[in-house]
Amino acid sequence: SFPDGPQYIHVSMRDDPIASKFGVMERILYDENWDYDDDEEDEETGTIDLGLDGGGKNAVFLHAYSPYFYAPDTVTPAPSCYDTLPLSNDAHNLRACLVQWLSLVMRVNGSRSFRFLYSVMAKDDLDNPFELEDEVLPAMIRATEGHKWLWNPAESLGACDVMVPAVEHELPSFCDTGCDDPVIPDADEARYVLEHQFGYGGYDEIVETMEPKVVSPDAAAT
Repeated sequence: SFPDGPQYIHVSMRDDPIASKFGVMERILYDENWDYDDDEEDEETGTIDLGLDGGGKNAVFLHAYSPYFYAPDTVTPAPSCYDTLPLSNDAHNLRACLVQWLSLVMRVNGSRSFRFLYSVMAKDDLDNPFELEDEVLPAMIRATEGHKWLWNPAESLGACDVMVPAVEHELPSFCDTGCDDPVIPDADEARYVLEHQFGYGGYDEIVETMEPKVVSPDAAAT
């Protein structure tokens, strides 16, 4: 648990099994699509007490369903597509979900600081339209190259976008498994979604922001 005093913003995905079991979450509304195991529902409030309170006094919680929640259940990634798979659920992936979600929410709400975002959430004034998690978040993951950090690429990207690690003395090849309807869109679809949300040039702005910046020694010295 977190000590009282600081004003915390806790960010996690509702379909993240690790955060749900071991992280800090508020009492979450009952969802028939989510497996709460043996947690008991409060009949009066319709909530589930996960016993995971302790986020600090006056903490606020930013949650959504990740794009990976909607992945087809029939897809079984081939082990040959990666050497090791430390986690199978990318809802817990900081670089391919959580950072993009926090960035989107801040941008839509005109927030340039966590303090401002906290004040908006504490007043229950957060603008969080449904299409953010349903459409814009997957596009944001592509634009920021978060898809390169996926733990489960065969399921989230589809067959045509997954590289099989190279065997010694052989070139890498494309994996022949995956889904026909990938969770993370390609660059063209991501551009369409982000420009519809943020206006013309929105996609390019994000991509350019993510590009490594080369600073000359003279510029750094000044």
